[in-house]
Amino acid sequence: MPVCGTKLSILGMVISIWGIVQLFLLGFLYQNRAVALVEDLPKSMLDKVYNSSEEFYEEADRTFDDYTFQCWTAACLYVVTLLFSSYQYYANNHVVIDESDL
Repeated sequence: MPVCGTKLSILGMVISIWGIVQLFLLGFLYQNRAVALVEDLPKSMLDKVYNSSEEFYEEADRTFDDYTFQCWTAACLYVVTLLFSSYQYYANNHVVIDESDL
């Protein structure tokens, strides 16, 4: 049963594919502790005074792990959106021939 039209379902598929690629890539970069993403650490963490550099790195690793999980969870939600949009496209373009009309 179609809920949205063909054009909207195509738009949903394109946005879903873009979101999946972007969020999986971002999650991969967070998992590998990309230096460019250190700016995404919370400001409260950067302002805190640590007893050692190891303590800072442990907290940064936990934060990066949390961000990785969040990115991959959002990417999985985009997979659900892609499946829904694909079904809607199929439902709009699938023609059922009823033999009683012949």
